[in-house]
Amino acid sequence: MQPTETHPPRKATLAAVCALLALHVLLALSAMGRRGFAIDEIDHLTMGYSEWVTHDYRVDTANGDLIKRWASLPLLATGARFPGGPGDAYWRDADYFKLGEEFFFRSGNNPDRMLLAGRSMAVLLSAALGLLVFAASRRLFGTPGGLLSLLLYALCPVILSQAAVVTTDMSLALTLSASTFLVWRLLHRVTWGTLALSGAATGLLFLAKLTAVLIVPVTAVLLALRLVGNEPWRIELGGGARACAGRPRQLLLAAALLAFHAAAAAAFIWANYEFRFAGSSMPADTRLAWTELPPDPRPIAPVIRSSLEFLLGHRLLPEGYVRGASAMLILNQGRLAFMHGHWSYHGWRTFFPYALAIKTPLVLFAILGLGAWSWLRFPGRRRLLYDSAPWLVLVATVMLAASLQHVDIGLRHILAVYPALYVLAGSAALAAGGGRWRRSALAAGVLGFSITSFRARPDYLAYVNLLGGGTENGYRDLTDGSEDWGLGLPQLKDWLDAHDPGNAVPSFLAYRGMDSPEYRGIPSQNLFTAVDRQSRVVALLPGYYCVSASVLEGVTLAAGPWNSTYEASYRTVCRLMGEASALPEDRREKAYAQLFTPFVALRVARVCAWLRRPQARPPDAFVGHAILVWRLTQKDIDDALTGPVPEDDAEWESFRQSSRA
Repeated sequence: MQPTETHPPRKATLAAVCALLALHVLLALSAMGRRGFAIDEIDHLTMGYSEWVTHDYRVDTANGDLIKRWASLPLLATGARFPGGPGDAYWRDADYFKLGEEFFFRSGNNPDRMLLAGRSMAVLLSAALGLLVFAASRRLFGTPGGLLSLLLYALCPVILSQAAVVTTDMSLALTLSASTFLVWRLLHRVTWGTLALSGAATGLLFLAKLTAVLIVPVTAVLLALRLVGNEPWRIELGGGARACAGRPRQLLLAAALLAFHAAAAAAFIWANYEFRFAGSSMPADTRLAWTELPPDPRPIAPVIRSSLEFLLGHRLLPEGYVRGASAMLILNQGRLAFMHGHWSYHGWRTFFPYALAIKTPLVLFAILGLGAWSWLRFPGRRRLLYDSAPWLVLVATVMLAASLQHVDIGLRHILAVYPALYVLAGSAALAAGGGRWRRSALAAGVLGFSITSFRARPDYLAYVNLLGGGTENGYRDLTDGSEDWGLGLPQLKDWLDAHDPGNAVPSFLAYRGMDSPEYRGIPSQNLFTAVDRQSRVVALLPGYYCVSASVLEGVTLAAGPWNSTYEASYRTVCRLMGEASALPEDRREKAYAQLFTPFVALRVARVCAWLRRPQARPPDAFVGHAILVWRLTQKDIDDALTGPVPEDDAEWESFRQSSRA
């Protein structure tokens, strides 16, 4: 039974759906028009293209194969010049970040055109997910509920921040949501069509991201709910329909479906790796390296390690997939996280609930509350609650899993929660059949949500609601993939052109990201950058100091709070630099080379600590809500380098303990 008597004409509904999806695509792509590369995009596009043209699977595999393959497809048609191959040192050494820099900025390609092509493919996945949100909500709450869910999804700042970015999270959200939706349908009615779609969704899910394993607990909970109901299970295969009754028989059917989905997942994985076990395209070439691991990695759980060894030893899955999964799990054992002025390598149980609370439009919670109220007053509420189980279970599973792991680097890691929330938000359409105040509340909620969305534009990624102090202060709470993510260089170029058109004022850049200041035409002295990194010490002069939010908050250089240990190291390395300047030229250069990295890291970190002081003046600009700009005088610079800087030894000790946990 649908919970509404309203049935808009089919053509009008189709037109509304198409219009909302088109609006979503337009908003997502246009917002990224003057945005540079997100940190992961160069990697994903480079390795996807490499897999297509070199058929090699040694580097950064298993995590994101779907988006890498999908987004890099248009690059095949453009004839992009790819430097990778046996003759390229970065390709041989599995240095995918340097290979990506070479591919995009050093091979004569057009980086922006390649990026737009990849993002245009990525946004199609978001549009497909929007269509799924509409379909799922419509089944629960009728066409008005479906349209409401789609409208909220299309305008959501969190969704729009990821919709046109070439990363794994949207592909995971799409395939996990689709798999959950189709598994629930299979648990009630088995047809050839649903079986085929569910198998395909599961196969693509395990190519999307390693978080695909969440479908296992989701399915287990949904199966338990299904068996508790003890209703007949309809099977419509072979031209007839029959009922599977009784829990023992239903458990056997569930086991058969589980085996089918496991086989489908394995088939898709093998197909992606061309049904070849060897990850290397040239197994006999001993020069070819695999993804480099930390020298002293934290061990992964024994049961996971033994499972991967079993899969590899018995060749049940391709070598590239298994070794890639192992490398990703090891690399994610200790990721630096930042939250509300605190740093940790172990993360916090509260990170994702906190991120969800401050980065979700508050109006959505009001709409969900209105939906819950209308739901409670709906005559068929118990059945409606049962039918909504997959989305409730999906939200609970993703949030629980996120709180148990230690990769607290971005809200995007729980992106799959949002489609489920928007499906459930369709319940607010039930208010349309209630009193005037409920209809007015719903209209006000939709209007407020729309205003919030357009006020967040175009810096959707940096959006923070009033609970977090607003977007201008968001970098004080969350950084990395929740704030700047390396996107801001084109906007910084525009700002510098507007405020210093003749480049009369020196500019200094401390940037965390994979974009190229040189390519963007930014005439800066690079204090710290991953691309176009300078190998000489830059003298600090009065001028514009442009600092990525993540660098400012200490998640890149000299990680953590400034403290007495850093201060002592800084003073020591400054003294050694001074002593090196008096050495003969041949010895001086060698000494400088040894001191360069710690000196640059500690000097930039100290300047950032000085800029973070409670009494420090606010930045002169916050470009794209990603890069903060100060115009510093010589006195400012002297104070930053030699004056007093707050030292937080208590927070430093807590941070050190987290690195040992």
